[in-house]
Amino acid sequence: MTDQETRAISDSPSIHATIAERARPLHPSNTLYEQFCSYLKDAGGDRASKYLDILEDLVSELNLDKVKSKALIDFASGNIIESWDDTVEIWDITESESTQKKIVRLAFIRRYPEFYELEQGNLVERVKYLKLPVKTGLGKLKAKHTPSILGLDVVEAGYNRLLMKMSEEICVVYICLRPEGSTGEPKRSLLATEMLPASSSNFKHYYIRVIAAIFLVTTKFFLSTPGNGFKKRYQEWNEHQTTATFHRHVLEAFRTSMKITDENLIAKHLTDAVTALQEVFPEGPGLKVLLAIDEASAMLEIPKSEEVSWFRQFRRALRTIADKARVFAILVDTTSRVSNFLPISREDNSSRALGTRGKPSQLFPPIYKIRTFDLMVPPRSSLTWQQLFLSHRLSQYGVPFFSLYLEDSLKLGRAISYDTAIPGVLHFALKKLLCSEKITESIELTEARALALLGPTVGVPLHGQARLNVELTASHAAHIGYLDPTREYQHSFYPSQPIYALAANNHLRKYETILVSCINSLTSILSQGNVQTGDAGECASRIILICAMNQTLANMNTDQSKVVIGETSTLRNTNDLPTVHADSGSPWQPVPVSKFLETLTGLPAHRLPLGSIADPHKRKLLEQGMMFWNHFLFFSSTPTAESLMESMERGLAIQCPSQQPVIDQVLPIYLTDGTAEMDKTKMTYCGIQVKNRADDRTVTNYMAKMTHSNVKINTNDDNPYLVLHFSLRDKDTPEKSEGRLEKSTNIKNPQDYQLDEPRKQGKRQKKDKQATQEASLLFRGLDSFAFLSPQVKNELHRLVNICTNLASRHANDPVGQLYVEDFMLCTERS
Repeated sequence: MTDQETRAISDSPSIHATIAERARPLHPSNTLYEQFCSYLKDAGGDRASKYLDILEDLVSELNLDKVKSKALIDFASGNIIESWDDTVEIWDITESESTQKKIVRLAFIRRYPEFYELEQGNLVERVKYLKLPVKTGLGKLKAKHTPSILGLDVVEAGYNRLLMKMSEEICVVYICLRPEGSTGEPKRSLLATEMLPASSSNFKHYYIRVIAAIFLVTTKFFLSTPGNGFKKRYQEWNEHQTTATFHRHVLEAFRTSMKITDENLIAKHLTDAVTALQEVFPEGPGLKVLLAIDEASAMLEIPKSEEVSWFRQFRRALRTIADKARVFAILVDTTSRVSNFLPISREDNSSRALGTRGKPSQLFPPIYKIRTFDLMVPPRSSLTWQQLFLSHRLSQYGVPFFSLYLEDSLKLGRAISYDTAIPGVLHFALKKLLCSEKITESIELTEARALALLGPTVGVPLHGQARLNVELTASHAAHIGYLDPTREYQHSFYPSQPIYALAANNHLRKYETILVSCINSLTSILSQGNVQTGDAGECASRIILICAMNQTLANMNTDQSKVVIGETSTLRNTNDLPTVHADSGSPWQPVPVSKFLETLTGLPAHRLPLGSIADPHKRKLLEQGMMFWNHFLFFSSTPTAESLMESMERGLAIQCPSQQPVIDQVLPIYLTDGTAEMDKTKMTYCGIQVKNRADDRTVTNYMAKMTHSNVKINTNDDNPYLVLHFSLRDKDTPEKSEGRLEKSTNIKNPQDYQLDEPRKQGKRQKKDKQATQEASLLFRGLDSFAFLSPQVKNELHRLVNICTNLASRHANDPVGQLYVEDFMLCTERS
């Protein structure tokens, strides 16, 4: 159950009635009881129940009669403000620190319920807020904790972080249209009701009056608070606009404007309000006021008996404001409900001229280059081996939300450590990727959802997929990489974010049927573009490698469970294995190279024919070599020892550019030796060469070229390295079975992965230095990956045999096939 669902249940009417009934005997007067009921409504059922628990304990412990109970409740509510020394003396609790703590907790949860979990300091730290009037204490707590409160739910789309930053430099009028009764953050603004009127005789005039009223009240506030510098006044404004006073003043100004009925005078009323607002702020160019409407999809609804939405009426009212007024309105939401929110400029009718004398509106270019990615990542510094797997560190990569979520989980008591907070983060990340609140195996897997699971893990080419680019950005956590000024071309992609990768990998590992469907969707999507078989083969190879990594981790966790529950003798037998991680509960684990190869081949590592590598180097590679990655990132240049180290820190593998010599993918390997601090001289790699040819008879010649000098990665020359050749269609004849497919049971021999010696290797001698450091394996066809199920192999078989000619695009359409044949030579027709 999600946190919001839990809060919704605790705040249901039946629960509130039970809590209110329980509170009645604890509150001696009707006034105190009514105050508690008001508190219950504002604080929610959970906090109100906790407050009653503490109150009951103190009434019993101090043996209070009705008079003393009233005095305690008056103190807790802030009706009476006393020094802490006087409080201790009045209740005669000088010698009882536990009772002092209870009284402080009682007062804190009653006066400042929303900060009760956040402010978990010692007795002295909490007492300082109880010495203050409630309003003053509340202001200090807001100033201290507002960033962390907003961080939990607001930063998820990035735009609120932008608004928060802008509110430090300009006047931001912020209105949140969150649904009534919602427990999410930020809370629904008091003005939300006025922004969504049920009816009006003229909605355009209505919104003109509302906007003018807001601006007039804003002007009045800044005129009444001169001096202090604008930064300080912006902070005061941000607090003031959330108050009932601000709301009341706006309603008063709105009612006053109702006396104006002439259409021209109504427009002039808004123009005058904007002019007055401009005069408050410093002279000079630049934006002065930003009117920000959050959760704005609510305005897309159409009021009863109307033909257009609130949004369009609001937009028409905004047109009344003159150009260059230095007032800007922005409407934002986490999920777009617009079918095409980014039409190309020549087809966008929102800029059309209105009326015979109208002029087209000038559109701002799309705003997407907001640099909040990796914002939480500290400057790079040397790491120890154990620091590599810290959840807090890895969550800092990517969008700021995940790092803030982890911090808040600890502050709010939702988790006892960063590792225990990760499942909640992953659940949230998966909901964002799939754009769904309900995550089950039976969820409808659209093309966009398939790409949203594969994008953060293996990376998928999206060139030429304009419709999917837009949808993935709008609803599935993809990023815009480039958008040309005319909006006719958009490139979306999934950058390196370990949290998203872990969430997607876990889901694909848990539900193989979803993995199969994802590969099927990928094949269908790629077949619609100009993707060559080589590109399809590289996509397939990355899927195979990710599946191998996921399977290896699953095997290791199973083995670890067996070790924990096994006998002491079994535990002793594991001493020869390299240390993986001190915290078995961590979601981040490195994988020994030996275990990874065992998964790929189904054979023990010591039995594998690793080519010409010398025994000392083989032992070093298999016993010390460790991998740590859960997704791929495209590199535009040849990797270096430094970039391999950075990739290891980020938990990623490398997709090489087309001009990279010899290899197509690079898996970073670190040679552990017991030293705590990591050193880039211990970096080496596993190079993957992918060929997608039927009957690949030249494989030995390709393998001969896969040397360290040809790869040109500048790692330590003394380190062993690993090269794997994937010949995906060689000897590849998987048969599709009727009915249910069972897991592959074909047993492989070591010789199946052995490379035959080429007849000629040029100047390279069999036992030269590079040959003795190079471990190699050959994988002929998909059937050589014994760990893959028949279902996955069948879908990969379709992917590697992709055909993108004109006839293939009409594969399931007999009429289309005949149509295409008309354009072929007679000898080409089937």
